[in-house]
Amino acid sequence: MVRTIAALGLLLAGSAHAATFVVPANSIIFAAGLTTLPALPGGGGTLPPSITVFAGEKLRISAFGTVTPAIGSGLVTDADGFATNPVAGSAVVTNPTGSGVADYLGTRSFGLLGTFTGGTSNAVLNIGSSFTIVVPTGATKLYFGFADGYALTGSASYYNDNGGFVTVTTSVPEPAAWSLMIAGFALAGAVLRQRRAPVAA
Repeated sequence: MVRTIAALGLLLAGSAHAATFVVPANSIIFAAGLTTLPALPGGGGTLPPSITVFAGEKLRISAFGTVTPAIGSGLVTDADGFATNPVAGSAVVTNPTGSGVADYLGTRSFGLLGTFTGGTSNAVLNIGSSFTIVVPTGATKLYFGFADGYALTGSASYYNDNGGFVTVTTSVPEPAAWSLMIAGFALAGAVLRQRRAPVAA
């Protein structure tokens, strides 16, 4: 019985909030929360993939892969993107989709980005190859994608010539799983401490 309880505790500990998925280089971060693809100059983009999140959880994200903002251009990078815009002076990309997602105001260019929906923050986050964040109050989904435009700046556009993808892994045990695991180990400990009652002769 003790083994069964301990195994149950370990099983519950393994029920973590985790996902592994692919983010194509033509995923439009500004389309987060939309159900139809926005019409952008240069076109060719896709709606960004998302995961369900829970307010207050500490989410760890890692990403690897190779992407290019222009197939055949020789501009190739990873999930961290370029330190600065390799084509033009600015890395700022504005959102013309009407989705409510904020403009991208970072200095890195064409790296993996994220944005929450369902909460009060609509900021675009630099996810890159490694990122940890506490999910804000009210947030229900986290979307992943890229900011692209003509010369990698200006109004979001020209997703049609992007190539490659990054593989993203997210992980963090849900609070409920931790509670159940702790309760399982406490119960196992209690059973181990119990003494067998003497059998009457």
